[in-house]
Amino acid sequence: MIDTSNQTKLDKIQALKDAYCAELPPCVEAIVQLWRNLCASSAWNVDFVEEIKQKAHILSGSAGMFGMMDISITAGAVEEQMLLWNQRPNPKHRPASDNIQKIDALVSLLQPSTKTTIS
Repeated sequence: MIDTSNQTKLDKIQALKDAYCAELPPCVEAIVQLWRNLCASSAWNVDFVEEIKQKAHILSGSAGMFGMMDISITAGAVEEQMLLWNQRPNPKHRPASDNIQKIDALVSLLQPSTKTTIS
């Protein structure tokens, strides 16, 4: 008799990963859209910063759990930058342009990662 319990477990894990991959692009797009809105606003919106930080934190942890380390590390770096910006003496003031460019590059890195991971 063949033990199919291990294969059944592997199939369940793969189904979970497939479901996660299907939900990944909208999660990344939410971060990207919040970032674009933040950059386009005339005042630096600390609520957007906090929301990006929270979404990046969730993405970093969940992507890591499924072995998607590029996404996990990049989302973690986005989260860290948002945290640092909220800890500044006056977080409502727009950060320096080099800091904005750094985050912009990190957010941009999330998009290709999700496309290559899913295909």
